[in-house]
Amino acid sequence: MRREKFSRDELVPMSLPSSSIRSRLLDDDNQHGTHRASSVTLDMGAMEQMRMQQQVTLSDESNLYAQARSNAMETIESSISELGQIFAQLANLVSEQGEMITRIDSNVEDVAINIDAAHTELVKYFHNISKNRWLMIKVFGVLMVFFIIFVLFLT
Repeated sequence: MRREKFSRDELVPMSLPSSSIRSRLLDDDNQHGTHRASSVTLDMGAMEQMRMQQQVTLSDESNLYAQARSNAMETIESSISELGQIFAQLANLVSEQGEMITRIDSNVEDVAINIDAAHTELVKYFHNISKNRWLMIKVFGVLMVFFIIFVLFLT
């Protein structure tokens, strides 16, 4: 209703008499003898159209901004999803590595036990060889004695 009231192209006569307000333009009109009705028109249609255009532009900008924010959120969501998958794979690898470390630790303990057992076996073998050496020397000595006796007494 207000729009209709102020957007009409009607002539609005000046309500103040020319004697109360001294205007140079009005004085010029009076001197030249032209007495026309003064009027002012406001073109509200162009202003309304401009306002609508601004609203459409603002709406388009808002839609573009919302779309950009939506795209950014989707990108962030996919990045977070990828990070979740990477962390799940990392947790799986850590679990597997933990099992391998346990196996390696167990194998190291077994190797240490086997090394100690091998050392004791080598010591036993060394003692046996040492004892056998003396036995061989004794046997060789006895054979030499018999050979000497045989050669001396039988020849």
